[in-house]
Amino acid sequence: MGKKLNSLVIFLVMVTLIAFIVIAIYSFIGSCSNGTSVPTDRLTYVANVLVGLVGGIVATAFGVELPTNTGSGKERHTNKMHNLGSFVMTGSFRKEDNYTEDPVKIIFGVIYAWVYILVCLAAIIIWIVDDKVFSIVESMATVSLGLMLVIVKNYFQ
Repeated sequence: MGKKLNSLVIFLVMVTLIAFIVIAIYSFIGSCSNGTSVPTDRLTYVANVLVGLVGGIVATAFGVELPTNTGSGKERHTNKMHNLGSFVMTGSFRKEDNYTEDPVKIIFGVIYAWVYILVCLAAIIIWIVDDKVFSIVESMATVSLGLMLVIVKNYFQ
């Protein structure tokens, strides 16, 4: 992949995560405060796309086959976070057998994964607890539930 295309991928990955966070916070606050400003159907569609896209990035990074010498346990999980961070920072997944572990990439991977997990858990909790939840929160919760199955499976695989 060319340098310009990698830069575009990195930019889109970060914009997607930021948009996901902003829409989620807006939706959670509005839903929990029984706001009168109900999100539009278009915003619900965008939120669904973002939940799926961010979750798909996490699931894909965790599902990429790691090099044969990755070890087991904590080392394997660290490699999965490194792989996610590598995609966030460089626009491509790490597949080579010999690589230098980059703590910054691991941190980015951990942050990206935990932001997704925490926002999705918040959506699920609000959806379960609040009987008058906005449809955008309901959609985010149900989409994230489906993706969580794949993410957890790939993480522990």
